[in-house]
Amino acid sequence: YKAGMQELFEEIRDSLRNAAAPDWRERSRLAIQAYLRALAGSPELSWSFTIANLGAGAAVLDQRSWVLDQWVNQWRALQTLREDADPQAPKISNGTLLAMVGGIEELVRDCLHRRGENALPRLAPAIIEFTRIVPDGNTKKRQGRERGATACDKNSRNEDKEREKSTRKTGK
Repeated sequence: YKAGMQELFEEIRDSLRNAAAPDWRERSRLAIQAYLRALAGSPELSWSFTIANLGAGAAVLDQRSWVLDQWVNQWRALQTLREDADPQAPKISNGTLLAMVGGIEELVRDCLHRRGENALPRLAPAIIEFTRIVPDGNTKKRQGRERGATACDKNSRNEDKEREKSTRKTGK
């Protein structure tokens, strides 16, 4: 599992090494396309990486945690390029990057399950859009423009307020 994931990461790094573009958006696009091509080219491994490992034991889940850390580190490097290009850009937390990685994984898992590995490269536009919206959404929220907040966001804020009230009352 780990060796296969290291090969996958190496394929992505190779695609970026050959890219002259310093722009984080272009590098993200290239990395996503390389990732999807590599998964589509290795159907057994892509199934193992995204679906079979979920039913595995603690040792495989530890390896999966390592893999998620690697993805977050790769996205952190791209976000650093973004922040260098735009010093006004707010920092993106590792938690947000992990959530983004989880969303990408879920799109891949769903595609493998419903449409098969040959359909994976067709996910690129949706994933590219998603990886650009996450930082932009973070920017808008920090600038106080929350008009696009979802019901879930609003419920979460209400639950936080209720929890604060309850904590003040009970002292817990």
